[in-house]
Amino acid sequence: MRFLIRPAQQDDVSAIAAVMRAAMEQLPEPDWFVPDDEEYLRAHLAGPAGFCQVATTMDGTLAAYFTVKLAGTAPDALGHYLEMDEAGLCATAQMDSCCVAPLYQGNSLEGKLLLSAEERLRRYPGGPWKCALGTVHPDNLASLYSFLHRGYRIAAADQSCYGGKRRHILRKDWPET
Repeated sequence: MRFLIRPAQQDDVSAIAAVMRAAMEQLPEPDWFVPDDEEYLRAHLAGPAGFCQVATTMDGTLAAYFTVKLAGTAPDALGHYLEMDEAGLCATAQMDSCCVAPLYQGNSLEGKLLLSAEERLRRYPGGPWKCALGTVHPDNLASLYSFLHRGYRIAAADQSCYGGKRRHILRKDWPET
């Protein structure tokens, strides 16, 4: 199956929320994912807070999305778990959230969107971005594989994040350009 990967637009938010709900219904454990509301999604379409990439079918159906959060020194920045200094926090992007609609799972969309988000970061305002962090529940092997297979490593195992939810914090450093 072929997909188009592109930046999300305002008119995608309802479809993104629908994909999130459908994907969450299929999870073996609800703790594997922390949902975002539409306000958060709108704030992370494109701007200083971050951006969102979507994958659509060739007929335009939204199949998956991936948000990137530019948390900087905010209290919820994942870099705090890794004891990053202020400069490190400000040069770090959080590979924040991804959901794939159940009908389109198994097409490597999380990994494709992850790579697309990295490519967009290379030219995104506020950089240069030197590292990316993400979280995955330790039992969510498909998502963990998506990150590890694309050059991320577990930087902090089995941490308590998002109000007590278990997560591995994954990290990928980019060489200076």
